[in-house]
Amino acid sequence: MVDQDRRMETIMKEAKTILSKGLLAVLGSGGAFVYIKFIKPKQSAKVSAEPDDYAFEDEEEYINEDYPEPEETEETK
Repeated sequence: MVDQDRRMETIMKEAKTILSKGLLAVLGSGGAFVYIKFIKPKQSAKVSAEPDDYAFEDEEEYINEDYPEPEETEETK
């Protein structure tokens, strides 16, 4: 009789643990769904991937210091 009571208590604890983990997973996935579907689209602005669509104020050439400039030789003059 005592063994059955202990077994039932263990089973009930395991069931509570499984149910609480399942509930946590459902709530977490529901929250992620709401964030991705409703909150995130409001934050993003529609932007174009084409850089020509943007009006940059200074249109000057930038110097790339990673690569040295080719020196002028008689052939390139």
